Amino acid sequence: FTKYISRLKKYLYENVMECLDDYHLNKFPTISIRKSINQIEHLYHKNLYDKCIVLVKQNLKQAEQIDHQALKIELYSWYIKIVGAIEDKQSLKILKDLLLKKENSTSKLDIENKYQKLHVSIFGYTEQLGSLYSKKGHQKLKEMMDHPLLMNNSIPTSFYSKKIFNLIYYNYYKYINDHEKSIYHIKKNLALYNDYPLRKEMEQEGYLSCLNSCAISMIMNQNYEEAESYFLKMEEIVPKTLQIEIKIFEFFSSNRLGLYLKLGDLKKGISLSKIIEKQLTELSEKINIRFKSLIYTNLFSLFFFTGDYKKALHYNNLVINLDKSPYRLDVFRYARIINILIHYERKERTSIDYFYDGLSRYLEKDKGNFILEEWVVTFFKSLIKIDVKDEVSFFREEERKLLSIIEDPSKQQGLAFLFINWFRTKVDHISFEEAIKEFQHTVYRFQRF
Repeated sequence: FTKYISRLKKYLYENVMECLDDYHLNKFPTISIRKSINQIEHLYHKNLYDKCIVLVKQNLKQAEQIDHQALKIELYSWYIKIVGAIEDKQSLKILKDLLLKKENSTSKLDIENKYQKLHVSIFGYTEQLGSLYSKKGHQKLKEMMDHPLLMNNSIPTSFYSKKIFNLIYYNYYKYINDHEKSIYHIKKNLALYNDYPLRKEMEQEGYLSCLNSCAISMIMNQNYEEAESYFLKMEEIVPKTLQIEIKIFEFFSSNRLGLYLKLGDLKKGISLSKIIEKQLTELSEKINIRFKSLIYTNLFSLFFFTGDYKKALHYNNLVINLDKSPYRLDVFRYARIINILIHYERKERTSIDYFYDGLSRYLEKDKGNFILEEWVVTFFKSLIKIDVKDEVSFFREEERKLLSIIEDPSKQQGLAFLFINWFRTKVDHISFEEAIKEFQHTVYRFQRF
């Protein structure tokens, strides 16, 4: 037995993989089609061409339903090969049509790959910055968007190329805070999934991401009821895999909690946080750094808003101590800024000096020319020196300065929500919940040009 242990392990591994294939066969059309392509190859080598053609036609129909170019190309290749082997008049008549269809799918796949390459670079850039904004960054993004593939919306003709085309524009408009246009493009993708119901079933992660993006757009556009409706749709999805379960958790923890914070519904936030904290313990190792940092940031905000500064500090430190992600640099930068606010609320005045020096060095070393950060540094520099009795008038003046910055459409506003409401609690002596609800009656529209 021990002599052949490696062979047994390989045999067991292959059997497990076959079982997984069989288990997912009816859940994922791509697995079913690929298995059929293997069967077509076996039948072809047995000269059973009629049976080959039946299988090819069946699977081409399914590949059309999901508009999967790579599978269509493979199936057309086998169809052409089978027709060539039969060599009768009827088969040769359809050869030209098959060659044209294969060429069409090949052309569509080529365009899909080009869009994917472009999307990776643009998405990577916008996700790297997050809500950090600078004129230099915006200019670089505009140059990336000045691409021939984006000049004409008739170029994308397949499901995937249309989806990527809309995602590129969604991410661009989201970054410059043109919410109406970002909503338009992400809703186009939602309509695409409705046009291809099998894709919706097959690509649960892609469909979930689409619903999540719709919810984010609605939150940014202050349409909170519609945002909640998209979260409810996400709840209705029965996950097919553990990966989808984790993705639902990531979206809910980072964005549904964010919705409650925006609404000032801190009671719902606390209820959801208990579920999040429990699942974080169970799933922590399976959640990627980007979502982990966003979840920790939301939990910090919730506990900071409710005055639980010990827990707020705990989650903020978790962000600071995470391995730096190439995405959402704003989260990691803001964690260091927020750190000083927590120590201020904990009345640790000596710590403020220490952390201010560290923040100044960090932002100077990793300078991004982000205007709100420039204000933050001068604000904390003054806060260190201000006398307690002069704090209210100081906060009132700093709030005025902050509003003058964010009212300028060319300025980024990532920390604005937190600071504006924090100032309200200090100046008007009200709770964060009251400050946020008051904030909702004042419509702040940020659009960058």
